[in-house]
Amino acid sequence: GGSRNPAATVYVRSFCANNAAGTTVGTTTRVSLGATLVGVQQTAVPLGADCTVRLRLPVTVAKGKRYTAVVELNTENGRFATRTITVVGA
Repeated sequence: GGSRNPAATVYVRSFCANNAAGTTVGTTTRVSLGATLVGVQQTAVPLGADCTVRLRLPVTVAKGKRYTAVVELNTENGRFATRTITVVGA
């Protein structure tokens, strides 16, 4: 609880098929607490050699609360992916 903008690693193996490490990946992240939207963020991050991107979630996590982050990712060459992450305040 109380963590502000927790870090997340998102796996996008399908992006590695047509993109080199370091390729810019655009992201839109929406974080919800139940049905309430509590944070939105758009950013660009580099694709890692391990087919992941690392980003910060736009939320301050409260103890005992469960958040859902939906991350939409895209590359310049037209690849798209959506990932859902659950964050629980401990």
